Amino acid sequence: MKNSYYLLLLLLTLNTGLAQDFTVKNYTVDITVHKEGYFDVVENYDLNFEIPKHGIYRTIQTKYDLVDSEGNESTRKIRISKIKVPDYKFEAPFDFVQKMQDQMEIKIGDKDITLVGPQHYEIKYRVHNAFLFEDSQIRFYWNIKPEDWLAEFHQVSFTIRLPENVFPSKENSFVYAGDRGTSTTTTEMQLYYANNEFSGTSKAGFVSHPGQSVTVLINLPLGSVKEEKPFWPFWDNYGWVFLIGIMLFAFLGYGGNLERINVSLLQPVIIHRTVWILPW
Repeated sequence: MKNSYYLLLLLLTLNTGLAQDFTVKNYTVDITVHKEGYFDVVENYDLNFEIPKHGIYRTIQTKYDLVDSEGNESTRKIRISKIKVPDYKFEAPFDFVQKMQDQMEIKIGDKDITLVGPQHYEIKYRVHNAFLFEDSQIRFYWNIKPEDWLAEFHQVSFTIRLPENVFPSKENSFVYAGDRGTSTTTTEMQLYYANNEFSGTSKAGFVSHPGQSVTVLINLPLGSVKEEKPFWPFWDNYGWVFLIGIMLFAFLGYGGNLERINVSLLQPVIIHRTVWILPW
């Protein structure tokens, strides 16, 4: 019994320490929606490392199990391109690797440099195939602050710029904040609607804890953005299978004397998560 108690205490200590490695004092995200069917994201973090760190990881979920307002289920795979992290070394997977994973991880920092105290990070990237096209509208649905950050966010602000002649309002633009599954709009953010911009900033005392997210939903009119379609859909969805086959064939050619190849190392890990599209 005593051993179980100490094990529980150790786990709680590790979890608490992991969550308190750094705190985000201020976080702003600017998104520009392009009529061509993609959007550009610029994220800025003002944070404080409580202990020496080499950097941070930015994880973006790229595969979703979707359930729309009518209960229809589907799977969506988005793509991230044009990744930039000014003034820092970073690593990000190629398109080929993205296709085999359910999330994309940007590793930011230098293994030879340790940082402590206040830091500023800017992350830029482009998102493809993320709009949800329905019969009566097009939905822009994005976690501007996802739930998997192991840090507290004390100030969150966003600005979303829509294409010309697309105007956000209280009737078509919504923000949700809190635990997964939250279906009511938040009252913890002050929202603004100006021409083709939808923006918001958290009110005094706001804190987004680990496991909580901030999500924006905008219902766009039909025709406001195009649906991105690959030049060769079959290759876009399944081309990686052929590439693995070519790699395996080459490996067999050079190592024909091997009796067995552990192909399980080539199989991606599948993690299914669901996004509930709210009825507004």
